[in-house]
Amino acid sequence: MTHRLRFDFASAVDAFGFNWGASDDTWLLSAFDSSNNLLDSLSIAPTQSSNSGDYFGIASPNISYATIVNQSGDNGD
Repeated sequence: MTHRLRFDFASAVDAFGFNWGASDDTWLLSAFDSSNNLLDSLSIAPTQSSNSGDYFGIASPNISYATIVNQSGDNGD
């Protein structure tokens, strides 16, 4: 099971988002600049069996990469 995903952008972006569904765990979405400074984060609650495509995203200047990490306790490290 994947516990952590990282999205690297070719050049800095000011916002990104995606559809998310059918998750049984809480996930933490975080956005970082090129110096690894945390710009913003968002806790995504379990959607359970809903796969309706709930939309989540972050808007902040100069996002270089983002991570989404499962908060269930075992992050696969």
